Parts: sequence; C-alpha cells; structure tokens
Amino acid sequence: MTKKIECSDAERKHADAVVEKLYRLMVRAHEFDARPREFGTGAALSRAEIHTVQAVGLAGEINMTGLAAALGVTKGAASQMVARLAGKGLIEKRANPKSGREVSLLLTPLGKRGHIQHEKFHRQMAVSFKAALGTAFTERLDLFSEALDGLLDVIEVHEKRTGER
Repeated sequence: MTKKIECSDAERKHADAVVEKLYRLMVRAHEFDARPREFGTGAALSRAEIHTVQAVGLAGEINMTGLAAALGVTKGAASQMVARLAGKGLIEKRANPKSGREVSLLLTPLGKRGHIQHEKFHRQMAVSFKAALGTAFTERLDLFSEALDGLLDVIEVHEKRTGER
C-alpha cells in the first residue's frame, strides 16, 4: 500500500514552479536539439544522424548489429539511418571479407569531416557550460547532474504512484 503523503499549498506552489522551469528547459532543449546542423558536410543533419556518424567514427568500422547496439535502436532503424546517411555521402557500406552476408560500415571523407566537426561542437558546448557556470564549473556540473537524477526519480515515483507507466 502506498503511504499517503500531503503537501501544503506553499509546497505545491513551489513544486509547480520547479515543474514549470523544467518544462521551459525541455522546450528549449528540444528546440536546440531539433535544429539541423551541417557539421561541415554541406548536408542538414539531425541529432540522430550525426550521432550515428559519431558511433561509426568512434568504432572506425562497425557492422549493423554493432551500430544498432551502440545507438540503442533496432537493426531495422539502424539500417534505415545508414541508408539515409549513405545517400548523403557520409557512410560507406563495404562487404565484410570475413562474412559474405555482413557489411562493414565506415565513414567517407565527408563523414569523417562531420565526425570531427561534431566532436568540436561538443567541445564548444563544454566551453559554453564552463563560461555559464564560472570557476566552480565541476562542482556546479555535479550539482546539476544530481538535480537531474533527482528529477528523473520524481518522474519515476510519480508514474508508479499514478499508474501512468
């Protein structure tokens, strides 16, 4: 049985204010994330596309099963993404000499450029974090991480208590 927990009006209003800030953050993060970027490739790339390029780039050479596992998606979804990126000239499929059925995935020179520019983008984001957070960068980043973990816990508890999941 779930223990009954009560909140005062002031506590509820405070929680509502935090939820509103979280919502605004999610909207801004989604807007930022949804914005296609070229990463030096000349092609507009979604977040999913550039992270597929990143996964192939980090592996150097990978098969479809490995890519799907790295991305946390099905092989079918990985295959569709690879087809899209091959069409944009970023990923090359090669027959694997060890297995007649399996293909190896590699970055083309354009894909390598995108991978390098994406890594640069992440470095720039880290610098932006540091510029915004100041001298106590690491400590504040740790606090943000703990707060985000706490918010994820709140969502999980709420879903369990309300049966929404």
